[in-house]
Amino acid sequence: MNIKEIENVLSLPKEKLYKTFLLRVADYNQIWVLDDDGILLYGDNEGRRIFPIWPEKEFANLCATDDWIGAKALSIDLEEFLTDYIPEIIDNNDLLSIFPRNNDKQSIVLEPKEFASHIVNYILEEYGEEIELIYL
Repeated sequence: MNIKEIENVLSLPKEKLYKTFLLRVADYNQIWVLDDDGILLYGDNEGRRIFPIWPEKEFANLCATDDWIGAKALSIDLEEFLTDYIPEIIDNNDLLSIFPRNNDKQSIVLEPKEFASHIVNYILEEYGEEIELIYL
């Protein structure tokens, strides 16, 4: 992916950015996180932890700055993320940050069940594949 494409994607309004996220996650069947001896999270103003996720390595790496300098992008299989990570995120009462940008880490913040429902419905509509999750 070249820098122009990255800039174009990052300049999208939130709704289009989220649709792009769903499309790419469904196409590549993976989620990207930042890891530095554990997956990096951050907090919001209300004390809740935020779990940031990206659709591609390049976008995750762009956020490996400041407090996260030295962090590495790590891919997680989408099915593993939905079946193993999301239940833990729910149990911890954490939120997801979808496609955070470097200076706007809370660009799109969702409850984990809401995200899971969106991606499952997107995959069903676009690919005709059904994913069953016990928490939905």
